[in-house]
Amino acid sequence: MSTSKAGGLTSILVPCCDQVAFTRACLRALFRFTRPDWELIVIDNGSTDATPDYLAGIRDAASVPVTILTNAENLGFPRAINQGLQAARGDDLVLLNNDAVVTDGWLDQLLALSRAPGRTSDREGIRTEACCSARWSRSPARSRAVRLVGRSGR
Repeated sequence: MSTSKAGGLTSILVPCCDQVAFTRACLRALFRFTRPDWELIVIDNGSTDATPDYLAGIRDAASVPVTILTNAENLGFPRAINQGLQAARGDDLVLLNNDAVVTDGWLDQLLALSRAPGRTSDREGIRTEACCSARWSRSPARSRAVRLVGRSGR
């Protein structure tokens, strides 16, 4: 199943702080193995290495919408994710660490799992997966429940 047939845009959020080699490998794999319809939101949390220069060239070379949010200092993972969630336009939200390297078919499989019959929902109708490391509250701006899927922290 492709993500475009599954029900709309998927927003993929990748927070980072320095570690340009990890970020480069993560984004390279995303562009190679993620099928449309998706957008990329990278939150640069005060990087002082080559990360800002690398991210500056991503938007022009990408075949999908790319948003780069830049913080002057490291505001921490939760605030970076909240910034990305506010910018996200997708029906499905995926949170990835910048050291995650995806493989072929990863998003189709993840979305299929999130939509599988018998999945439980949190009290506010937000579907979360076991791999999420945090609980989130419903965004009043969204017209339907938000599915959060991602990789747990280190």
